[in-house]
Amino acid sequence: MKVNIWNDPWLPGPGNSRLLVTNMDTRWSTMDQLIILESGTWNNELILKICNEDQVRRIFNIPLVDRNILDLLVWRYDSSGEYSVKSGYRALLSKSAQNTDNNLFTGDNKKSLYTSIWDLQVPAKIKIHLWRTLNDYVPHFSNLARRGLCVDNVCPLCKEGPEDSHHLLWTCNVLRQLWSHLHLPFAISLGPSDGRKQFVSFFLAAIRILRNLLPFLHGLYGIRGT
Repeated sequence: MKVNIWNDPWLPGPGNSRLLVTNMDTRWSTMDQLIILESGTWNNELILKICNEDQVRRIFNIPLVDRNILDLLVWRYDSSGEYSVKSGYRALLSKSAQNTDNNLFTGDNKKSLYTSIWDLQVPAKIKIHLWRTLNDYVPHFSNLARRGLCVDNVCPLCKEGPEDSHHLLWTCNVLRQLWSHLHLPFAISLGPSDGRKQFVSFFLAAIRILRNLLPFLHGLYGIRGT
């Protein structure tokens, strides 16, 4: 298989994976044409001519091998490089949650949530934990990995995805079973657009009804270390 540089999603890193240009030069259509075969290096002059600065940087980050093998497209959201329905669903949830969480804290919304947290008649450690959850300051594996404190960020409970805030709060199958055993008098929304704000807002309402949510909240991250 030869990767088509105009149609295939071959650019690594975040953002659009396709090569978007104003004027498409059809003299070059496949990835191997961007490589100088004799030296096994990128054709810098050609790439600089047809790509913008960000695209050039991303292309130059692709390692080249010195063997005559065909190009191969891989699925970026799974370490195996192979697509599955589960990994596709997980990627969709992660992207939706990130888009939601990036727009959480604006003006009165932020102030109102903080005020509600600190006004709760609960132990201080619960308030602090809610505040840390809202700001993604909890020591889950993804946060630790970003700080270079661990290598593997896979959830130790379900082993089905990276352990980040959204996974722990909403999509971890083990913790979802714990939710079900609480027998809450109202439904929990588990849609892909829910994020940390939704979780904290839910707890602010639920704590006023069920006191047994307090130890559950405090043990939410502690249980994974057992």
